[in-house]
Amino acid sequence: MNSLARAAAFLSCTVAVASGAECPDLDMTVAIPDSESVLNYAMVGATDGTPGYLCAQLVAGIEGWVGVGFTNTGKMTNDGTGWAVIGTGGDGGSVQNYRVDGYSEPTPLDSQTLMDTSLTVADGVTTMTFTKYLVEDGQQPIYEIGENKGIHAGLDGSDQLAYHSGGYRFEFNLIGEGTHEETDHEENEDASDTGVEAEEAEPETETTPTEAHSHEGHSHEETEHEDGSDAGDEAPAEVPAEPVAEPEDGDSGAGHRSVGLAGAALAAALLA
Repeated sequence: MNSLARAAAFLSCTVAVASGAECPDLDMTVAIPDSESVLNYAMVGATDGTPGYLCAQLVAGIEGWVGVGFTNTGKMTNDGTGWAVIGTGGDGGSVQNYRVDGYSEPTPLDSQTLMDTSLTVADGVTTMTFTKYLVEDGQQPIYEIGENKGIHAGLDGSDQLAYHSGGYRFEFNLIGEGTHEETDHEENEDASDTGVEAEEAEPETETTPTEAHSHEGHSHEETEHEDGSDAGDEAPAEVPAEPVAEPEDGDSGAGHRSVGLAGAALAAALLA
């Protein structure tokens, strides 16, 4: 997708903001569902009294005005703290923060605190960049940990803010960067706890090899023993071995075997 390719091209850039801080690489991306738009972003947390801020870049697959913002409901109608950064005027146009309530046309806020804003339009793609403080009076905050309910809108072919139908309005969730670290930490703790429990667990009873076999059926040793016992009970009394005929003088006896008493009697009967 053309817009996604353009988004990837911007990921490695760093942007200086008015406060003197710098935006890191925009290594977080959310593809806005059902649209041809992506939001690349990075969050910088508050440190030593310096407020945290969001570095963002919206790349939309249209040529027209675009807007992206956050409300407590994830919809245009909200509790009055909803806001949206909107770019108008085409290539090189203006980017301002607007108040949105879902009932009236968005109006620019009296105090514009956005930093490093830009708007470019080329090859069917509109790209808007801005930096905004995470927390501002009277505005829906941007959470470093957890989900942020976002709204996105735009109108292809119109570079001036105008009414847009529901088909040009989209909702999405932006995940705070701190959420991933917290989730990974919790998963690691769970895995660690599980490992400890596994190591500390002891078998309820000590099982001998014979007993272990017995759980699966008779062992080979038990089976052979039982088979031997049964065979011993049914086997006939032992019969004395038959005598072997001694060779006559001059005969080696090779090939001769005793035919036993019954064989001798049979031979005598035949000779009679």
